[in-house]
Amino acid sequence: MINLKGFYNINVLQKMLYEGQITQLDYVMHHTEEDKKAFLDFCQERKIEVDNDAAQQFLEKTIKDIERAHINLLD
Repeated sequence: MINLKGFYNINVLQKMLYEGQITQLDYVMHHTEEDKKAFLDFCQERKIEVDNDAAQQFLEKTIKDIERAHINLLD
């Protein structure tokens, strides 16, 4: 695994995640400061540990939110 510091472009993170170089937690924590804060708030609100399982839940929720927004734009 790569030890990440700071924030990275989404394309770079996606490639590293796909290649197994980082975890979903790494992805969420190193995308943007805004996403990192949203993820930490997500965990705190649900009283869940900040871990890879929580990162997966957060990413699934984010994808569903984006899909919903796209559908609403089509209506």
